[in-house]
Amino acid sequence: MDDATPDGLLLMRLASLSAGDLPAVLLPGRSLRNATPGSLAMNLGLSHERIKDDEIDLAVIGGGPAGLGAAVYGSSEGLGTVLLDAMGPASSRIENYLGFPNGISGAELTRFAAAQALKFGSRLYSPSRAVGLQPLADRIQIPLSDGTDILARAAIIATGARYQSLPIARWKHFEGAGIYYAATELEVRSCAGRSVAVLGGANSAGKQLCSWPVNQLQ
Repeated sequence: MDDATPDGLLLMRLASLSAGDLPAVLLPGRSLRNATPGSLAMNLGLSHERIKDDEIDLAVIGGGPAGLGAAVYGSSEGLGTVLLDAMGPASSRIENYLGFPNGISGAELTRFAAAQALKFGSRLYSPSRAVGLQPLADRIQIPLSDGTDILARAAIIATGARYQSLPIARWKHFEGAGIYYAATELEVRSCAGRSVAVLGGANSAGKQLCSWPVNQLQ
């Protein structure tokens, strides 16, 4: 809730929060002040620190469709499975995934797949960023960005795509506000009636752009 709104200010007063405590998360019986994704994950029981190394048969690195699929299949076969996800789903809509002929949003697919993985006993930890991979005698050591390590008998890397940028001044300033890494329904609302340039020859750029209504673009 925005602290600049009347409702936000009222909530802060009721929770005895000040501007210096923000961002804050209200948990049952207490408030988490100066919250970060890592501290929130720990307080919600999503922290990898709760993992016992001798219970991990399979570590899946990446929480996209491929990683969640690996977690479902691994845990459904009885493997002690953990999934380490550095961030949330990035796809606004997925048109080419098996079983969804009309497409499905990345958030919906993630929610359904996560529920299925949890049903089979997978443990999902986010945010937990893996920064390396080191084979040992009988385990694979996976160091995380917070300095801790996870040991697993096997690992699947499903880290997905990383977007490239161009060496243009203030590029970061315009990301999400004129510069986009996708051509989906979300972007067409901002670009309707305007000229659009596509940089790069990846298949998704042209395919998604051509799926937009022609009368909405120049």
